[in-house]
Amino acid sequence: MRNLALIFLVIAALAACRNKQNLSDASRTHWVTVKVRTDTLRVHIPIEGKLTAWKKVDLLSPMQVKLIALLVEKGEAVRQGDLLMSLWPVGQNSNYSPLNLYSPLKGNVGAVYFHLNDTVPPQKVLMTIENRDNLILKSTVSFGALFFIQRNQNVVLHFGEKKIKGAVLDVDKKSGQITVIVPNGKSRLSRDVYVYGYVDVGKVAGSFLPARLFAGTDSLKARSGTNAMFTLFKAGRVGDSLVIFYPLLPNIQELQVKKNLDISK
Repeated sequence: MRNLALIFLVIAALAACRNKQNLSDASRTHWVTVKVRTDTLRVHIPIEGKLTAWKKVDLLSPMQVKLIALLVEKGEAVRQGDLLMSLWPVGQNSNYSPLNLYSPLKGNVGAVYFHLNDTVPPQKVLMTIENRDNLILKSTVSFGALFFIQRNQNVVLHFGEKKIKGAVLDVDKKSGQITVIVPNGKSRLSRDVYVYGYVDVGKVAGSFLPARLFAGTDSLKARSGTNAMFTLFKAGRVGDSLVIFYPLLPNIQELQVKKNLDISK
């Protein structure tokens, strides 16, 4: 009898765990009704990525060569046309004259990849010349955000305690990538750095939902009034509390949204 009672207790515990799991699964797919705020508010679209030189040229070895003269070092300022290095062709007629490489632009030596007297195979990068008067950031944004981003919108970036200002240079809707240009006059960043910040798209008339609904995802499955479902894409933020979404849904005051969307289902 004691063993039988123990078996019943185990079965009951397993059933309780299964019911708890079912409830948990149900909660993950639970539809909740939320109010939609229609307003005109200032929207920021988060971006991040690496700030790099806006102009960069890699100088390649035209053939197998020996580095016989190196006239500059990393970080040195150069002008367009400055002599950078001299190369001697290897394994060819010794009557060949040395090959001189000149700077193709004004800037700085970003990197030198070989040393004096090194033998370099064909098509290897010998040196990188950079112009850092301006810096470029390429950042991928969500599908919904592309609808609101335009050229020349203001951008604010953060690197440590530095605040760096720039503008949107280009929007590529096919790749979902935007290009930001940043003047490097005040920051004088001499190397590539990782930054984060936002595009200030200004005041936008649209529909807004609580930001907590989009926690961990850029999209939500939604429905309004009927069982027909559609997908909302997070576009930008208003402070920490609201999110503007795309597509725009005029004259809708509330929605039902499905939490923790698995878009494949």
